[in-house]
Amino acid sequence: MSALALAPAPAFDTSPSKPSNEIVRLMSTGCYDRLAERYLQGGCLAFAYALWIAHGCRADASIAILSNDDGEGWGDIDHEATHAYLDLPEGAMDVRGFRDVSQMAGELDVDYWSIAAEMHPDDAISTYAGGFSEDVDEGDYPIALEQDDILDALVHIANHPKRYGLG
Repeated sequence: MSALALAPAPAFDTSPSKPSNEIVRLMSTGCYDRLAERYLQGGCLAFAYALWIAHGCRADASIAILSNDDGEGWGDIDHEATHAYLDLPEGAMDVRGFRDVSQMAGELDVDYWSIAAEMHPDDAISTYAGGFSEDVDEGDYPIALEQDDILDALVHIANHPKRYGLG
């Protein structure tokens, strides 16, 4: 009996909307990854949480929140949740792999930033997305989260283990 293999994520965005010039350039070089873009544009908390799971729910890991210092808070949260990433003793990691937090901020066009929070991954999910309950009113939290987002991220991580320090 053969094992089911996971198909790699699409190498480029096939959506009918017209892509930006930068996306067209990246697509032509084979460097554009639609899922990677998704996890920089709002799915970053799900991706950071999936990275934590993929790394064995390590006790020495946390999720950190990069905040645009010019941004606004949300409800009881006194800062903008611009980007979430996994913080390990080996370094900071997001959908692009291990990299410096200043690179993350630069890619997001954030000039003035700080690390507004660093916490256990379960606490980050509760604080910024309201947890996994279906009763959560997403309008009450700065980050919308679906469990399928984490599953999709885990598939992406499994397809690129070396990028995420797993192979």
